[in-house]
Amino acid sequence: MHHVPVLYRALYPILVITQTIPTVALAALLDEPFSALDALTKREIHQWYLGMMDQLRMAALFITHDIDEAILLSDRVCVLSGRPGRVAAELTIRPPRPRDPSFPVSGEFLDYKKRILSLLEA
Repeated sequence: MHHVPVLYRALYPILVITQTIPTVALAALLDEPFSALDALTKREIHQWYLGMMDQLRMAALFITHDIDEAILLSDRVCVLSGRPGRVAAELTIRPPRPRDPSFPVSGEFLDYKKRILSLLEA
């Protein structure tokens, strides 16, 4: 643009505007955001996260290796295969949010966990 003054004058204002207008995120991308937390802090952060996502009415793609975290925080869990990484299965987590605080120790939760573990071992 600096070498062609006409192009610079025409496009520079557009460039400035596109860099200053706030962008609206359609979905957050979170890659292992809570992996370094201890169990008690992680539990508090999970509750905060679920409240914020409901309040903002925002979707998120949440990547985690923690099966319990995936079941607790998700409406859908995609289980990936080994190399090449493909979606091996997709599970819909049925209880609606906000979920009962006893959900992580329920039989239904354990059924989801068993299914995911069997998919990972296959």
